[in-house]
Amino acid sequence: MTETKSLTDTALDRLRKLGEGNGLTADSLQLIDKNEAVYTLRAHIRLVPKFDTQARSYPGPAKGKNLRTQPTFAAMEAEAAKLKQAFLESKDWLSAAQKEIQDTPGHGWGLDGAKVTLPGQSYTLAATENCPTCRGNQLVTCTQCFGERYVVCVQCHGKGQEVCYNCFGRGEDPVNPQQPCPICRGTRLAPCRYCQATGKLPCPTCQAKGGTPCPQCQGTGRLTQEIVVDGHAEVEFRLGEGKDLPSGLLRAIERLGIDKMANGHADIALLPPDPNEPQPNPHLQSLSASLPYAEMKLRILGRAALVSSFGKKGLMSGLPAFLDESLRPWREHLARAAKGTEPLDKALEARALREALALELEGKGDPKALRRLYPIGLSPDAAKDILRQTSLAVRHITVLARGTAAALSVMCAAGLFAALFLTPWRAQLVQMVESSNLIAAFDLLLPLGVLGLSWFGLTHATRWTLRRRYPRTNVALGQKIGWIGYSALTVILLSYAVVLAMAPAKPAWLLRLLG
Repeated sequence: MTETKSLTDTALDRLRKLGEGNGLTADSLQLIDKNEAVYTLRAHIRLVPKFDTQARSYPGPAKGKNLRTQPTFAAMEAEAAKLKQAFLESKDWLSAAQKEIQDTPGHGWGLDGAKVTLPGQSYTLAATENCPTCRGNQLVTCTQCFGERYVVCVQCHGKGQEVCYNCFGRGEDPVNPQQPCPICRGTRLAPCRYCQATGKLPCPTCQAKGGTPCPQCQGTGRLTQEIVVDGHAEVEFRLGEGKDLPSGLLRAIERLGIDKMANGHADIALLPPDPNEPQPNPHLQSLSASLPYAEMKLRILGRAALVSSFGKKGLMSGLPAFLDESLRPWREHLARAAKGTEPLDKALEARALREALALELEGKGDPKALRRLYPIGLSPDAAKDILRQTSLAVRHITVLARGTAAALSVMCAAGLFAALFLTPWRAQLVQMVESSNLIAAFDLLLPLGVLGLSWFGLTHATRWTLRRRYPRTNVALGQKIGWIGYSALTVILLSYAVVLAMAPAKPAWLLRLLG
């Protein structure tokens, strides 16, 4: 049977592994004194019944599945009240809630205010009635015709006659003034053409229906109300007094959070009812949390430090940033490598700096990534500085490759632009391609394609150099091209503009652009 290591031994092993290869020798870490024990905290949880209701309404008949339909809204509200009273008076929910707590990791430890769902205690009640606004008629009285379906004709003002459109009210034939108008027969009035001499027009608002769709029920004539009832239990968590607990342990618990202790930091157990209690409360459940805690006095790099380790996972606090000090000689070599005055190899003798280089080459040069490897012992500022200096040192390693690739990219791009725009090839291309739109598209896509190829060449020249230098490290495809690469891309764009300006026959799209 294997013997479980003490919290102190686990912490010391962890510190030695962090310091291994990073300047921390066996003599640099010494245990002066320790105080370790397993402490037990007690707590109580109380299960309180809760019954929530949530109402909503919508037009039309009831929708959805598993609805408990009721004949009226009043009957539905009465049923909801009945269910609530039955739930709160019944004790059936208690056993289900207790079983849910028992099956939960941590048994509800620290989950103050948490909801315990109870199967079969949630329902949706629904009832449908005639809409009170339209009384089930689906329509409400039209506000324009007031239910009459017709409005007064705007042309004849309800008279059914209009001024004769043939003689314009003169009463005589426009062709033969000696004769009466053949339309109005000299009366100067003709039947209204708009209302067919009725004096009325169909109401444009309700389309002669006398009403418009009811806005409350959206023309369905029915309204549905639903009440979602939810019977559940709520956890009230109370931690017992911690008078006998070390202050450092209390601070560690506070930093971690009471509710997170059950996540593998402590052994949580349900306690049986106290036999000495005459009437135990069935709603109340006692819990215990056992967790180790160690206070250690260490000497790290000649300096004393009071360090604590907490819980089964051995969370440590009080540690100084000892790696900042132990890595100082290699960080000085790294700073000189970042300036280009020294090779990077000397700095890579430290394991943390080798891991920082691997992160940089993999495209993961974020201080958080390095801090995940060294969550203790290395300060955030030191992690940030190490990665920044590593990035600068990598740029010095690849400067020759990037410079060569940049020079070749600029020369090839300038030669290609000159060959296409400053030689007779341009005229031949225009004659071969009759579409001016295709020529314009080619001219615009050409620099983009050249820039893409140049960027590809710059990044892969950088990657090739790094892979040759560090064959055991995974080098990501997208490497930084630095100011050399971006300057080369800018020069390529400028050379394209210069060649266009020098071209004897300017492209048609450029002439249109310049006006």
